[in-house]
Amino acid sequence: AAFMLGAQGIQIGTRFLVAAECGAISRVYKEKVLKASDTSTIVTGKRLGHPVRSIKSPFSREYAKLEYTTISHDDLDQFAVGSLAAAVNGDEKKGCFLAGQIAGLVNKEQTCAEIIKEIFEEAETLLKGGAEWVQAKIFHFPFFLQSHNQNKDTILTYGWFSSSLVDIMLLSMPNRINHYLSDNKTKQKKNILKRKSN
Repeated sequence: AAFMLGAQGIQIGTRFLVAAECGAISRVYKEKVLKASDTSTIVTGKRLGHPVRSIKSPFSREYAKLEYTTISHDDLDQFAVGSLAAAVNGDEKKGCFLAGQIAGLVNKEQTCAEIIKEIFEEAETLLKGGAEWVQAKIFHFPFFLQSHNQNKDTILTYGWFSSSLVDIMLLSMPNRINHYLSDNKTKQKKNILKRKSN
């Protein structure tokens, strides 16, 4: 999805938290990620200029409340000291379980090799499908150009792109056709106004 939107690369962290090889965090931390839904995370730290997203917990909820009180920056910073270590050790009350919003889609534990292979396979399928979709749409993509010849007659040129984006079919129409289109638009507007008044 990121590549389809024009990204050159992606940063992955949350998914590797639950990798089989990741033994740096507690089982409690992994289970929180695996059981998370799309509304299970919260962003805190905006006030201090370094926002982070984490899975909702007693700590993160309390921090979010304090962030919008008159507590000083120093005291707010002090409140968070040791929270990540607590999460790593599985402390559900004092831990700050950092995770991205993608946690809601991470629902299985895999090896690093399996994760990487799956990402590449899914990316290849999506990119291929995206290219086919774009080609199909472009086949029916019309365009209109208006110009004037040496006699100052208005020339309306229209055409459409083929799926290969190479072949362009053109047809030039003289001024009378352009007048017809203008008159037709006027008639359409009158009909619309007439229907609204009724």
